[in-house]
Amino acid sequence: MSRPTSFTYDDWGRTVTKSQGSYTATYGYRFGNKLKVAISNFPGEPTPVQPNYDGFGRLRSVSVNNGASVWKYRWAGNQMLSEYDDTDGTWEIEDSKLIYTYVHDPASVAGVPLADLAGTNPSTGTARYYFGDNLGSTRRLRNASKTSLGQYEYQPYGEMYAETGATPKYKFAGMYYSSDLGTYYTLNRYYNPTLARWTTRDPSGMDDGTNVYAYVGNNPVDAVDVLGLSRCCRTDIFVCYRRIRAWYGFIGHIARRFEHTELAFSDKSDSEQVCTEVHERKRGQMRGGLPCSVATCEDIRNCVNSTVWGRYRPLFNDCHVYKNRQLRECCLSEEHE
Repeated sequence: MSRPTSFTYDDWGRTVTKSQGSYTATYGYRFGNKLKVAISNFPGEPTPVQPNYDGFGRLRSVSVNNGASVWKYRWAGNQMLSEYDDTDGTWEIEDSKLIYTYVHDPASVAGVPLADLAGTNPSTGTARYYFGDNLGSTRRLRNASKTSLGQYEYQPYGEMYAETGATPKYKFAGMYYSSDLGTYYTLNRYYNPTLARWTTRDPSGMDDGTNVYAYVGNNPVDAVDVLGLSRCCRTDIFVCYRRIRAWYGFIGHIARRFEHTELAFSDKSDSEQVCTEVHERKRGQMRGGLPCSVATCEDIRNCVNSTVWGRYRPLFNDCHVYKNRQLRECCLSEEHE
């Protein structure tokens, strides 16, 4: 029977020690929740591991074993663009040290890429294509000939259950896996799948409940958190609506054409509908009185799918007002709001 693992925390709620029997790991931090150093004598954990960050708080480099291995990263917004094996000991990144280039969906806020390209030249690099599930977890890697390169299964909270073939960089729920730390990296904190909890408290406060270390409100089957801030029903939620054009006549005025709106969950690729990226709202309440803070993904889907279509009154309820009200009543809002 394995011994229990215990933790201690500082006044900021950050994990500072982990211990199990004779094994101990200590963690130091820089500004906010940014991990500065991890020193461990746990089996299989390299030491020390020293992450560093750019001016936007994004992971810039990871030094392992006092610079014996150094990984560096470039970003495009919230998405990791490229990864380098660069041990020159400087802050600069040498293009000749490029090992992976990541190709992301431009409409995605963050999460698993569409593909990665191995090598120093992306135009001639070997492509690996990511195939995922509803959570954005990588289930297969394939090459350009559709040959399977690897297959992956996870336990509910993201710990690897079975893995065969090549190792993907992005694994559970669209998060980048740091093999040196044994945790998943997001822009705001690290997630430990073995412990099913975050290593630091939620920067958003209690958006996901009173347990500020719990992962997605303890609902890993139907929710994700690719930014480390708050749970979301899936990596990218798209609510799609149809624009139905109709003619309405006004007394004494020329007939005018308005747009009618219908809401429905749909795949983003549905070309017959207009899709908009949305996110969950934590404040307010759902139609029927259920607080948004406790609404599940199933509650949100049922709300959207039960929306009454075509409720339109010229001058008082145009398509945009109608759509936005229905989103709010289902604890959703457009991403740009």
